[in-house]
Amino acid sequence: MRRQSTAMLLKANQLDPNLPLVKNQLGNYVAEEGKPLEAAGYFLAAIKLDPDEPLYHYQLGTLLTEARDDFLKSGDWQRPGAGPRHA
Repeated sequence: MRRQSTAMLLKANQLDPNLPLVKNQLGNYVAEEGKPLEAAGYFLAAIKLDPDEPLYHYQLGTLLTEARDDFLKSGDWQRPGAGPRHA
């Protein structure tokens, strides 16, 4: 029932955009759907709302590790020490 649960999460996010657990779950769903750049936004929002929750940091770290090539290809992310990006 992934579609139904995702619809409920999206509705919860619409009704109250300040629920970090909802952002985290949406990030998980989007990541599983193969959209890591979009998932990162949800994880970063969860971290911003609750910076002391280690789960949200772990989820983001896992995503960055597993989808590293997608992030680098986007041009918006770079490896540490890679120097400044050129526009």
